[in-house]
Amino acid sequence: MQSHDLAKNLLVPFLIGGTTIAVVKFVASNLHNPALAAIFGGVPVGLVSLYFVANSETLSYAVNYFYVTMILGVSILTFYFLHTHTSWSKNTVLAVSLVTWLTLAGGKYLFEHSMSHSTTSPSPPGVSQSRTSLNGTMGGKGRM
Repeated sequence: MQSHDLAKNLLVPFLIGGTTIAVVKFVASNLHNPALAAIFGGVPVGLVSLYFVANSETLSYAVNYFYVTMILGVSILTFYFLHTHTSWSKNTVLAVSLVTWLTLAGGKYLFEHSMSHSTTSPSPPGVSQSRTSLNGTMGGKGRM
């Protein structure tokens, strides 16, 4: 791997991600402003990551990012509900929320992976097989 490739593929994303986490920690620890910390913590790293995704995979990545964001929303709601309606510690609730995210995200991946490797089943009348793809592309053209 050439040094330019190393910088583009590893160093730049590491710096972007690390800077984001550092800003969240700084704001939460020093400014004592949870709302502002949440704004920085909610920086859509997945959108920023589109810069690093190959053009041919951009649409598929964006669709999958949407689904994973919905899974994150479920995990945050799980945290909120358990934190406000149980006497569990913050760390226990956080662990349950992370396990929820991991289970749903992993399940999504495994489901899509198994569907892409299963035998091709007939599509409903009037729907081409390529339109039923779970990766968000229609006909392999990269359009929704």
